[in-house]
Amino acid sequence: MRYPSGTPTQPEIIAIALSKLDIKPGEVFVDIGCGSGSVSIAAAGLAKRVFAIESREDAVLATSANIKECGIKNISVLKGDAEKLLPDIDFDCAFVGAAKISKRYLKF
Repeated sequence: MRYPSGTPTQPEIIAIALSKLDIKPGEVFVDIGCGSGSVSIAAAGLAKRVFAIESREDAVLATSANIKECGIKNISVLKGDAEKLLPDIDFDCAFVGAAKISKRYLKF
């Protein structure tokens, strides 16, 4: 696995977050600020489709390589600003890691 600076999210945090999100097999999951892709990779086994969003080129390259290394086919890596990309994605739940995101996408 490749890890760009500032990553990865610790396995315990991934397990707790994905458990709390209670992702169903038919759902679409978004990983905002995906870093190394470790959250996306874990979510891919639960969700129908995963979108890994990242603005940093080194992280996009690392995520893409890690997904390929794992042989996962249901993750799409998107490079850019999540605020601009999210309106075009019909998703059920999201993980936000080290990214700025508008409160309109968050439920408390």
